[in-house]
Amino acid sequence: MKILITGAHGMVGKNLVKVLRNKKYKLLTPTILQLNLKSLEEINEYLHLHKPDIIVHLASVVGSIKHKNNYPYSYLSENISIDNNLINAAFKNNIRKLINISSLLIYPCLDNEFLTEDLIMKDADSYFSKNPYATSKALTIKLCNLLYEQNNKFRFITLVPCSIFGCYDNYNTEKSHFIASSINKIHSDKSGVVKIWGDGKAYREVIFAEDFAKIILNVIQKYDELPRFINVGSGLFMSITDYYNEIGKILGFKGKFEFDKTKPSGITVKKLDNSILLSHIPFKFKRFSDAIKITYEEFILRDSIKKYEIKY
Repeated sequence: MKILITGAHGMVGKNLVKVLRNKKYKLLTPTILQLNLKSLEEINEYLHLHKPDIIVHLASVVGSIKHKNNYPYSYLSENISIDNNLINAAFKNNIRKLINISSLLIYPCLDNEFLTEDLIMKDADSYFSKNPYATSKALTIKLCNLLYEQNNKFRFITLVPCSIFGCYDNYNTEKSHFIASSINKIHSDKSGVVKIWGDGKAYREVIFAEDFAKIILNVIQKYDELPRFINVGSGLFMSITDYYNEIGKILGFKGKFEFDKTKPSGITVKKLDNSILLSHIPFKFKRFSDAIKITYEEFILRDSIKKYEIKY
């Protein structure tokens, strides 16, 4: 089987390539210089030449809440362009299997409620208008749905993961998600005080990137048996404060945390119902403490390499 992975050089992509290399698959992992996903012509030429059996679509313009709020136009226009081009090119080149990686943001803002697959796109008009990134992800799902209604041989699967962290994460302070951000802030702190956005009471679910990559492998292997929408939740569910405390212990942090209540806390609860996932793919998720230790070891290694890079 020949697998095209878009975004193969990002966090999830690198973990997925690592998992798939142990299997007998031919992997296509183009860089942005080898395949510009903003060009429909380039994608058409690439798919026509290489003829993948399945596409795992990971490529996306992503970042922190702050970064998305600062650049809403870019998040909407670039993600729409990438996803629209890829889906159209897959259709034109008769590629009937595609795994679309979506976002928790496609769900409506429902506090204290398990998010089940039937809620996808619910109250879309009121919610998506407030979040350009969510709008782009919703439109991608709509495209997949319309294509399936037009021709049910193009049965694309959408995975909706909770917040992802792990090796090869982006620790840029402007773009990182909260686990990467917390590791970076705690590791870099010199004052003994680490600030947390909001009141720290919001609850979030997270998944280790290596676990997510292994689930994608299972989806590839069981593709024809699976429904078109699958939540990928790990069941690991804590408050933001608890995550910081756990990470602080593992990193040996002796300072204290302060809450910046001038910043938004976000929706109180975001938890995916993963019963459909587990009914098709029984999976044992890695313990959070073990996952953070592995992640931090890779972070330290990368940090040490940066310090000793030769500057030309």
